[in-house]
Parts: sequence; C-alpha cells; structure tokens
Amino acid sequence: MKLENVKTLDMKDGKITKVEYEGVEYEFVEKDATVGDLVLVKNNYLGGDACSFFKVDEGCLCGDIHFIGDNDCMNTAESDEVDLFKKKNTRLKIGDYAKVVNAFKHVDVDEGDIVEILRDDQSSNPFECVIIFGKSRSECIWAKESELVLVTDSEFEAIRKTKAKYRLESGKKIAKSDERFELRKAMHKRRITQVEAAKHCGCTQSHLSKYFTFECEISKEKLNRLVEFVYSRPELLWKKK
Repeated sequence: MKLENVKTLDMKDGKITKVEYEGVEYEFVEKDATVGDLVLVKNNYLGGDACSFFKVDEGCLCGDIHFIGDNDCMNTAESDEVDLFKKKNTRLKIGDYAKVVNAFKHVDVDEGDIVEILRDDQSSNPFECVIIFGKSRSECIWAKESELVLVTDSEFEAIRKTKAKYRLESGKKIAKSDERFELRKAMHKRRITQVEAAKHCGCTQSHLSKYFTFECEISKEKLNRLVEFVYSRPELLWKKK
C-alpha cells in the first residue's frame, strides 16, 4: 500500500535523493532491491499514483521489483520504472538502542526486543548487547549488523516515556530495578554466574534469579556481600561461542 508521511529531505536537479520514513533516512541508489527498501513509482499504471512511495515486498527477480500497490495486488516493476531508496547505512555505536529484526539464532530473543549496544569488536558478529525490553531482560547476546536496526525516533520516545512513567508510578522501586539491572550487567562483564554469586552471598541460585526479575527480595546483608564480591572482580572480555 502507498506509504504515508514520507518526507523529502534532499533533492538534486529536481530529483529526490533522500527521504525519511518512520524516523529512518533512505537514500536514492542504483542497486538491486531487497525487502524493506522504498520505491518511488514513476507511472500511474504501476498499482499506484505517480510520485507515490511503496515498500519492496520481494527483491529483484530477473531485474524486476515487487511491491503491494493501492490495488492490494502484488505489482511488478522494472528498475527503470521506479526510483529505489535504501536505508542510510549508519553503523550502530556503543550506547545506541536497537531493535531485533532477526532472532533466528537466538533462543531466548524475539523479533521486536529492544537492546542496548555494549561493545563493538568490528568482527562479523560484532555487537555485544544487553536486552532492555523483552522476555530475557538483562541477558546479554552477540548480534550481527543484519539482526539489528537503530530504533526510530518514535520508538526512542516511547522508551523514554515508558521509563519516565514507571519512575513516576513506582517511586523508589525503579531505583532498585535499575540497581539490579546494573548488577546483572556487572556480573556478565566479569563472567560471574548466578550459581557462583549465590554461593558467595549465601542464598540459592533460584532465589537470586527471582531477585533479578523482581519476584523477591534478599536481605541487605546478603546484597552487600553480593555487591562487594561482584565489583571486587576485574572486568573480562567475553569469548564468543
């Protein structure tokens, strides 16, 4: 279907060269189309009004590009009948929030989960991430560039509002939650397992696991022992599996 709210950001010699859609920038390219690219239709007969944008549903097949038009049918266009736009290639950086778009290799991760980038080792599987929204919150994963996309402005704003609302409604509880989240990250960076940590603070691994998911509390004495043990250990680089 025709995409609404596609903003033109730049033009050259009367030709659109850069647009923005859902907070993401796309640039005009002369390459093969892939799923998720945008096309600008030049002719009315291609399932939509001329100068309308559509999203590519299938990539190139014998040079053709496929998209769902205003007629709710799959339309086929040759490369010279549309202008193709691809997402601007901006590499994720440490501290960015990203959305998981391909969770095939991750057992406890779903598409749509939100992660924060912790490390980039510039390899083929470069990003160490911690899950901040998802069923495995506070767990860390390694991800490829193709598995993540930077959150849009609207998604980032939703994350910010969610955190602000939680702080307002929960008061001191959010501080405790953040402390647990930071403690869990610190354990990961030091290769400390929950079994090892539980042994040093004097509780069971099951109890400690529930503490990190806010299902129970532990005594102040045990928490102090846990914090002292975790932060006394040096941070280590994880070896990828």
